[in-house]
Amino acid sequence: MLFDFCVLGIVYYLGYCAERKHYQYSFLKYIDYGYPNIYISIILCLFLVSIAGFRYDVGSDYFSYFYSFNFNWENVIFSIKTFKEPGIRILSFISRKLIYDKGISLIYVCSLITISLYIYTIFKYSKSFAFCVVLYMLLGEWHGSFNGIRQYLAAAVLFCGHRFILERKIKQYLIIIIIASCFHVTALTMLVTYWILNRKINIYNILLLLIGAILIRYSYSYLFDVMSYVKNQEMNYDDYAYYSTSVNYLRVLVTFAPLIVCYYFCEGINKTSESIFYVNCLIINFFMHFALSGSTYATRLCIYTVSSCILSYDCMIKLLKENVNKKNMMTIICILYFIYWLISLYATRSIPYKFYFSA
Repeated sequence: MLFDFCVLGIVYYLGYCAERKHYQYSFLKYIDYGYPNIYISIILCLFLVSIAGFRYDVGSDYFSYFYSFNFNWENVIFSIKTFKEPGIRILSFISRKLIYDKGISLIYVCSLITISLYIYTIFKYSKSFAFCVVLYMLLGEWHGSFNGIRQYLAAAVLFCGHRFILERKIKQYLIIIIIASCFHVTALTMLVTYWILNRKINIYNILLLLIGAILIRYSYSYLFDVMSYVKNQEMNYDDYAYYSTSVNYLRVLVTFAPLIVCYYFCEGINKTSESIFYVNCLIINFFMHFALSGSTYATRLCIYTVSSCILSYDCMIKLLKENVNKKNMMTIICILYFIYWLISLYATRSIPYKFYFSA
């Protein structure tokens, strides 16, 4: 676990350095350009990519990608024609046939794309870069990509294109949905968020979401049938516990906490389309966790909503009332999520980190 602490510390330091005012050599003074330092941001991104991309035997499905995902051109064409998640097959063909014919090349390419899309989106849209990259780590998005490689690729694509919902660009968002579903077909479920995330935040809309969440919570058999149809394959119930076991309710409570902060400490939530959008992301994330908490399998859909919370917390800090100290609130959020991160890390990380070149 010491290794994880070191990585988190380096990420915070690089994020902090990138966020500081840029040094203008020609005038020998600092100038605030209004965005993070691009060079330090790239170093941070490559640092995370290198660790994730050159890992060995870290992640429950690591070896299925390392050994099994080795496709020829005929396999790629067939997956495109049948739309059977062709994205990972295309990446496999490119990485193993054109770059390096070893499984580590696919692992690295997937890590490069996933992490780069996350860091690029945070770089482009965050108000506090250091705060957001730390949340990216503490929310489990970086560690999570070690396991669900295809689903986190899809989540990264959706996260990168999430602003098309805010800007009401349905055609562009549909393209994002299609690209994401090329890696994991469950990304199609996020199409419905286009008609939810821009709605005004009021009791009526919250009640509608609550009713929908309750209906889903007690309709898992139908949900699994729909997921089976979308994935075009029979559900494998051999590991019944994976489908029927409830997740730790701490995860649900953690997603509810920011809603309390928004209610008591924020103002002007409905004032701008951006504030409506990002606060709605927090609301949707809570209701998704509540609705799907009865099944470990179904809860994996929450990967998509957790991603949007990275920038939602950033927006929430901006909406805090004047009498609330923003730096203190950011510190409290990071400390609480650090504790949650430790609990999650302890529960999921059973294999120590190993570099590919030292294995």
